[in-house]
Amino acid sequence: MLPILSKINNQLSKLGRAMLIPIVAQPVAGILSRFGQPDLIDSELLRMAADVIFGNMDLLFVVGASVAFTKSKDKTTTILGAILALMVFKKALAFVNPDLNMGIFAGIIVGSATAILYNYSRDWKTPSMFSFFTGEKFVVTLAPLAAVPFGLLFAQVWSPVESGLDAFAVALLGAGALGAFLFGFLNRSLIPFGLHHVINSYVFFEVGSYVTSTGTVVTGKSLALSREIQLLAVF
Repeated sequence: MLPILSKINNQLSKLGRAMLIPIVAQPVAGILSRFGQPDLIDSELLRMAADVIFGNMDLLFVVGASVAFTKSKDKTTTILGAILALMVFKKALAFVNPDLNMGIFAGIIVGSATAILYNYSRDWKTPSMFSFFTGEKFVVTLAPLAAVPFGLLFAQVWSPVESGLDAFAVALLGAGALGAFLFGFLNRSLIPFGLHHVINSYVFFEVGSYVTSTGTVVTGKSLALSREIQLLAVF
């Protein structure tokens, strides 16, 4: 029993480390956005540059997840396969339900799945005529192909999952001091396992949404707070 729990904890810890890449990218987006405000440089270009980062958090998460779960020193092909798979996955979702947006969860799921696919497919034997495209490069072909049925599947099952997550988040945020206590308790309890980034990422990057001055819709309490601070600075 203990070896199984240890293996589960190891995998979840990798997931927690996957959340660090988007966090590393936030400061530069904040700097660009702040310097682009009217009370400083007043540059629409800088604000748009920041919105590119804030509006593509799923891309950062797909890179983080693929890097975390890939069992290889060279992770470049896995990252390429994951990015291609994410683009196909989102198109498949939009084909079934144009209003469905999985946000950072699309990046986490696709990145993890691509890494697992890489770990198995790199040792598959294929005819020599396909040798250039197989081995460690095989995932670049397989991941986008697998993303089509994967996207169609999640287009059917994600809506109730999303409703459940939203209901939990709304209940937590609406509980006042009790909700703040529960969030803090879960956050601190998961730190020894490196899993506090999991719950943080959902609250910071998925709960709530707003439209930027350039028309980009971004989600997350962290980004919304950043926007409020910028508006206060302007006035």
